[in-house]
Amino acid sequence: MRIYRRIVSPKRHTIGYMVSGQGRVTRNQAVKMANKGDLTGVRVANGADGKYIVSTTSRNLYDLPITVEG
Repeated sequence: MRIYRRIVSPKRHTIGYMVSGQGRVTRNQAVKMANKGDLTGVRVANGADGKYIVSTTSRNLYDLPITVEG
């Protein structure tokens, strides 16, 4: 499965992703899916605020189309 869209808050903070074959998932669900190997093109990284996903391709996750929810 691949991530094809970012879901962001009105302040443009990532709150989730749209995943092919799965639909909408939260950031935490995306991390769990990446840990299990269910998501292609991303890896899990550790940050000061916890785990998050990072693209392993030449395309940055911030370059994906966005949907604003809030």
